[in-house]
Amino acid sequence: MDVGCYAVNAARFIYGAEPVEVTAMQRVSDAFEVDMSFAGVLRFPGGRLAVIDGGFESTGAQFYEVAGTTGSVRVEKAYLPGPGAATIRVSRGSVDEYHQSAAFDQYAGEADHFVHAVRAGHLDLPAENGLAQTAVIEALYESASTGRAVAVAKV
Repeated sequence: MDVGCYAVNAARFIYGAEPVEVTAMQRVSDAFEVDMSFAGVLRFPGGRLAVIDGGFESTGAQFYEVAGTTGSVRVEKAYLPGPGAATIRVSRGSVDEYHQSAAFDQYAGEADHFVHAVRAGHLDLPAENGLAQTAVIEALYESASTGRAVAVAKV
């Protein structure tokens, strides 16, 4: 719940759609009763797949990568807030290009966004976005507990 939600949100954003089905596995700590490692596959319309993983038991590789038939884009520090810049690698065949994002403090950006929403009296993204995110996460946890693929509830 704490770290995997970012990968789910990134996949939904990148595909511009909601997954129709998910499959997941997790390792729950006996001592803390929380998921320490979690992995999932999200099936989107058109047969597109997103593979996600996260956890507290490995050093943080806070990135996402989008791969296609002719190249890929990898965004480093995608989920780890901080004021520094992030590296973006664009690969086309055997050629890699590296770009630096502008430095941005994600926590400060979240606070600024909240203030803007309160002053404007509305959210920039509709509340349904949060409900859709929650439906995916609930389906992932159901899959992890049952060992079966789970259809994502329509919101």
